Amino acid sequence: MNDKFKLISPKTKLEFQRYFFVRWSILRKPWGQKRGTEVDKFEDKSYHIMGIDSKKRVLAVGRIHNISSNTAQIRYMAVLEKYTKLGYGTQVLKLLENYALNNKISKVVLNSREIAVDFYIKNGYKKIKQVDKLFDEINHWFMEKEIN
Repeated sequence: MNDKFKLISPKTKLEFQRYFFVRWSILRKPWGQKRGTEVDKFEDKSYHIMGIDSKKRVLAVGRIHNISSNTAQIRYMAVLEKYTKLGYGTQVLKLLENYALNNKISKVVLNSREIAVDFYIKNGYKKIKQVDKLFDEINHWFMEKEIN
């Protein structure tokens, strides 16, 4: 693991630009989606995390927002392919879960791409049901975890 990896919440315009670029490049660009499709109406109501290296390059991202008084949803989790399997995604996930706990949230839900289901299971999430395909080709599973 890279000792220089650090988790921060983006604050400046430049940090958010880098954060959104990584979201788009991993989660949207490979399917021909335009810039801007990586942003939704919950951005201002969300807690954002990004993992950066010593050169401030964004290596991992994730976001959480409340969907009810006791439930939050994690969205847009992504790690640059070169940095997968190094624990960076787990670090982002744990920080998002800690944010939920600190805000009296008892359940976290998410829609996982098929390729990431095992990652979430290893981190305590339960696979509940298959949900709509993204871009008519990416299978997703609704998953949840009780946190305390």
